[in-house]
Amino acid sequence: MPDKGKTVLISGAGIAGPVLGWWLKRYGFSPTIVERADELGTGAHPVDLWGSAVEVVERKAVLPALGAASTRVMVTPGHMAHLNIFTG
Repeated sequence: MPDKGKTVLISGAGIAGPVLGWWLKRYGFSPTIVERADELGTGAHPVDLWGSAVEVVERKAVLPALGAASTRVMVTPGHMAHLNIFTG
């Protein structure tokens, strides 16, 4: 049985819910994700990267991979990247 002080209920299985669940699990929590929809959605979801996040993806050389998974990418070097990530 999970530690009652470390159980977390996450409402929503969009982009943020599963990401939060992954991180919480990594740090020893026991997350449960609930979703009202009958099935998980597919399609493009806008993702904005600003400031230091853009620097991180540039330094890790993952911006091309993010671009390949995107339907649209707008980049202002060192400032902003706007991605529509296709999840379906």
